[in-house]
Amino acid sequence: MKYITLLSFYLLAISQVYCQYPSKQAEFSTVNIGGENYSVIKLSNFNKKLKVKYFAARDQNNNSVHKRFVGWLANKNVISYSSGTYMDNNDINLAKPVGLCIDQGRVVNYGLLLDKFDGLVIAYPSGRLSVHSLKSKSMQIDKGDGKILNFNLSNTLQRTQFISWAQEQEVTVFQTHLFCYKNQISSNINNSKKAGRRFLAAGKDDSGEYKQYIVNLSSDNTLQEAASKAINYLKSYEELSEIDFLINLDTGMQDVFGSYTSKGDKVTKKGFQGRLDISNSLNLIVYYVD
Repeated sequence: MKYITLLSFYLLAISQVYCQYPSKQAEFSTVNIGGENYSVIKLSNFNKKLKVKYFAARDQNNNSVHKRFVGWLANKNVISYSSGTYMDNNDINLAKPVGLCIDQGRVVNYGLLLDKFDGLVIAYPSGRLSVHSLKSKSMQIDKGDGKILNFNLSNTLQRTQFISWAQEQEVTVFQTHLFCYKNQISSNINNSKKAGRRFLAAGKDDSGEYKQYIVNLSSDNTLQEAASKAINYLKSYEELSEIDFLINLDTGMQDVFGSYTSKGDKVTKKGFQGRLDISNSLNLIVYYVD
């Protein structure tokens, strides 16, 4: 009986993933350019309800990312989810995020800032997402109330102040590769082995509307090849006047990826699914409305 009750609760929670959302919120498309398929989710902040949630790691009670996700689902309408930044190994019980990481105000990894991951991502409790360049000597953070905070994270004292602020505000913070920022393409993209690649990007389209994009490439590419292709796609096909940011979503040892249409159906088309089931999540970025 206990097993049946738990199973029923689990199925109820999972069923809530498939709720509907306004069709203007997300557009799914696949474009073939030079033999490469670009599977793209274009996300619009329709009615100002688009939100982002990031699960950085297991919580303080050692609950897995998937268990946290299921417990969070009530009244949420999920559009898409994906593995996020890099982890130090693929053991679901032991893996920790690389670089500085804070999960809802809880410091997961205080470690040194990693130079090769010059993108700092902040997910706010409100559902807002911002991306900053760690190359900047003055990282400006818009608190959302008209006030701007400035931090230089290469300065030990200011980094400590930033972490204290993140704890107080209960934000989530992680590092990842930043390939384009404020329309400036990174000049130090290190080459790598060929693999499947996925990116999260944002910018203003030709109508002036700010949108976010998940771009998944069909074939194996080095980071340099894939980033160049994604930037070209966003500028040439989405006609972005400015790319606010382009960051990497890890598809290496994680590659968790799934999406739902506005009618609540799972997107089964090739290019919109990862190799691994969501139950294997080491971390998870989720786009949703509530």
